[in-house]
Amino acid sequence: MSTDTDRVRRGPGRPRGGDGAATRARIIAASLELFANHGFRATALAQIAKDADLSPTALTHHFPHKEALLAEVLALRDQRDREDLDALEPTAPTGWQVLERLCRLTLLNSTRPQLVRLFVTVTSEAMDPDHPAHAWTQRHYAEARQAIVDDLAEGIRAGTVAPETPTEQVASSALAMMDGLQTQWLLSGGSLDMAGAFATYVAALHQTYGSAPTASPDAITTD
Repeated sequence: MSTDTDRVRRGPGRPRGGDGAATRARIIAASLELFANHGFRATALAQIAKDADLSPTALTHHFPHKEALLAEVLALRDQRDREDLDALEPTAPTGWQVLERLCRLTLLNSTRPQLVRLFVTVTSEAMDPDHPAHAWTQRHYAEARQAIVDDLAEGIRAGTVAPETPTEQVASSALAMMDGLQTQWLLSGGSLDMAGAFATYVAALHQTYGSAPTASPDAITTD
């Protein structure tokens, strides 16, 4: 994973802080790839050290245990989601815009297989209450559901979402659809049009419960 530049030792004039930050970034990148491909439990610290071009002792100097690495990897995943979504749509969504934003995220995810694989692999393992990502997974879904419920409720108040909309059910089913499509997309080797399928699903929801035009599946782009 590393380049020849990564292997160059620090010279007399190079700051230790810069080396430390670069080393940590290399460790996190190696961990992300290994956790995504093999899962948390099947990944050994020795393998992470090898892929990051470090000795096991150097690795534990930065991250004393694997759980600390998983926390950093999940934080990086969340950060990338926020940054990429904000770049696509900097204003907060309201009403049906929250589901249209998920359409854009699904399309974006079709260009980020490593992050999708990480999410699917780790959340599957985290069904076990003893898994270190169990609390993160619970929090992720709780916050995602509540965000959809709140934005649909705002749409109801604004008159763009039908008042009889079962917001809790819509939120749970939308997340289930999105995550199920991601799993199928990975299994298909990327040939499944998960963005198109999810956009069609959202359009059907909007036709049932919405009262304002929404974007068609073909109109959802990341441009």
